[in-house]
Parts: sequence; structure tokens; C-alpha cells
Amino acid sequence: MTSSYRDAAQHHLPRTAVSWAQYVLVPTSVTSIPLTYTLFDEFASTNNNPVPIQGNAKTLNFTCTTANASCTGDVSGGPWSQNYPYTASGSGIFGAQVKFFFTSFIVQPTPTAAKPRAR
Repeated sequence: MTSSYRDAAQHHLPRTAVSWAQYVLVPTSVTSIPLTYTLFDEFASTNNNPVPIQGNAKTLNFTCTTANASCTGDVSGGPWSQNYPYTASGSGIFGAQVKFFFTSFIVQPTPTAAKPRAR
């Protein structure tokens, strides 16, 4: 299973400093989810160039467990929360800071009442 989320960078903070959520729904048999995160600069370039988001790295590849949302790879540790997010900073003039967190929960289907049969 592969998953990818890409977020476009704009140099207009009121448009980019907003909360967002991405949900990845997987069967309960899945124990980990591989993710790739790349941040693109759509302001200073017409080529949508990726910007450094962790040192010189322009892409983060990591895997998070579904049991406790801890991760390994370029993003390692956790679990994090909204009040304690994972934070990475890119280097250089185009380097950007990213903050995010993961959470894991199991959703059970709600049983529905049987409909009466027409007679």
C-alpha cells in the first residue's frame, strides 16, 4: 500500500496557515501506512519546485503504525498531537517549516435497525 499527500506552498500566510485534515481509511488488518510528504513552491516558481522541509531534504518518506501513530523513517518518533506536533525546518532561502501530527482510531460501523417487511 502506498499513500501520498502533497501540499502546495504559497507565500501568503493567511492562506497557508490553516488547519487541514487528511484521513486514510484502511482495513483493521493493516498495521502500518507508508507516507510520502513533499511541499511545493508555487509562488517563486512556475515549475512547482519542491522546497527543503527537513534540512536539505525535499521529500519525507516514513511509515506510521496504526496501533499508536508512531512513525519510522524520515519522520520518526511520536505519537504527536495538535499541541505537540512533529516539526521540521528546511534549510536555505526557500526552506520551509512544516508541522503535523498523526492519530489513529478504529471506527466501527453503527448497526442499523432492521426495516419492517412490507406485507
